[in-house]
Amino acid sequence: SGEVWEIETLRPGRDPMQALATVAQRLVTAGGTPLDDQLAAHDALVRRLREEPGYLGSLLRARSLERGSHILLFVDQLEELYTLVADADTRRAFTAALTGVADDASTPLRVIVSMRADFLDRIAEDPRFMEELGHGLSFLAAPSREGLRDALVQPVEMVGHHFESEAIIDDMLGALAETAGALPLLQFAAAKLWEARDRSRKLLTEASYRAIGGITGALATHADDVVANMSAAQRLLTQKVFRRLVTPEHTRAIVELADLVELGGDAEVGQVIEKLVAARLVVVQTRSDGGGGTAELVHESLIERWPTLRRWLDEDQEDAAFLAQLATAAKQWEARGRPAGL
Repeated sequence: SGEVWEIETLRPGRDPMQALATVAQRLVTAGGTPLDDQLAAHDALVRRLREEPGYLGSLLRARSLERGSHILLFVDQLEELYTLVADADTRRAFTAALTGVADDASTPLRVIVSMRADFLDRIAEDPRFMEELGHGLSFLAAPSREGLRDALVQPVEMVGHHFESEAIIDDMLGALAETAGALPLLQFAAAKLWEARDRSRKLLTEASYRAIGGITGALATHADDVVANMSAAQRLLTQKVFRRLVTPEHTRAIVELADLVELGGDAEVGQVIEKLVAARLVVVQTRSDGGGGTAELVHESLIERWPTLRRWLDEDQEDAAFLAQLATAAKQWEARGRPAGL
């Protein structure tokens, strides 16, 4: 006896208030309205939602009363509000409108948002939204090996396909063991394997799995796609960031975010890191004490199996070793109060 209204995924450069206005317009626009009038009404709704954060809630409550039903407003991937929307006022307008829908538990309206845990600290820019979100906060733990297996196998079987052998499944799950961001890695590989499936036999074959390079090969292909869609300036910063995230011994380095910011302008580096985090190539850990955070590569295989990164590292091998030594010496000098003798 209810309805579910889903906010569409945000897109780069698009005002997120337009997504809310689309919901509002469906509630107030009669069928058969001319297109020009619909566009004008849409623009007016965007302005009104900015000026009156409670307006969307009023429209949804009116619909609920009219139909005698409950309404659930679902916003998926809320972290995109922070990765794709640069203007803080626009972000606050969006969260204020959501708060206006869910500000009274006695009404038949409910709001559910999903977002990655490493972005939770970003909601603090809207204290009221943060307070409301805290009342119903629920953490979903990373899936176990069996959970990952279900996520891999069940969708395939639901459409009448099968893996050629258990060895493919075991190899994929083995590559994901103890890996941060296991689900995205599984997604990359599974999507590539599905594209290369044997359609006539409805099989995901060992030959196809070897052809895509397994988990690590799929990740490398994804990483190239991410870099290719950046501007030239962002690609240069990305190259510098990745070099810092790899030690001279070619292992993953855990690097202070403050150190990465020194590679360029604060805003520019921040945008690049957010893109890499959103693309699940870099993991950022924020300290609970508010003392900044750290970044590291999502998977060790990027160093060995991503040709682009290997090329960057080979071009800069001597400089990387010198910079690592210099960084260690600088931290020791700083810790000792910058003595002139050092």
